[in-house]
Amino acid sequence: SSDLKSASEEELEAVNEIGPIVAESIFNFFDEEQNRRLIERLLDAGITLETPDTPSEQTDIFADKTLVFTGALEHFTRSDAKKLTEQLGGRATSSVSGNTDFVVAGENAGSKLDRARELEVAVLSEDEFIKLLPEELRP
Repeated sequence: SSDLKSASEEELEAVNEIGPIVAESIFNFFDEEQNRRLIERLLDAGITLETPDTPSEQTDIFADKTLVFTGALEHFTRSDAKKLTEQLGGRATSSVSGNTDFVVAGENAGSKLDRARELEVAVLSEDEFIKLLPEELRP
C-alpha cells in the first residue's frame, strides 16, 4: 500500500484500466492527511493488505493475451468470463481487432466471429476455452 500512497497521477494512469479520473481520485484520497492517518491506524491495529494467493501455474495462462467473447455462452456470463480471463493474466475486450489473440465463440456468434475470421484470429469454442482453464476453475 505504500507504493499506492506515494504514486503520482501519471504512475496510476499507467496501470491497465485506470484512466485520468480514477487516477485523480486515488491521488486526491492519499493527498488528504486524515486518510493517510486512517490507513496508518488500520495497519497499526493489525489489518493486513495482501493480494490473495493463487497458484502460480494458473496466474499466467492468458498472460499478455486479449480475448473477446461472442455469442451465448452456456457455462459463463460475459462478466464471469472476463473476470476469469483477468484472473489468469489476460484482458477481455468487447471488440475484435488486430490485437485480439482469441475469440471465444458461443451459440449464435455473429459479426465478431466474422471479423475474427477476416483478421485470422484464433477462434475457440466455449469447450475449448474451458479445457485451457485450470481444473479447479472449470464449471
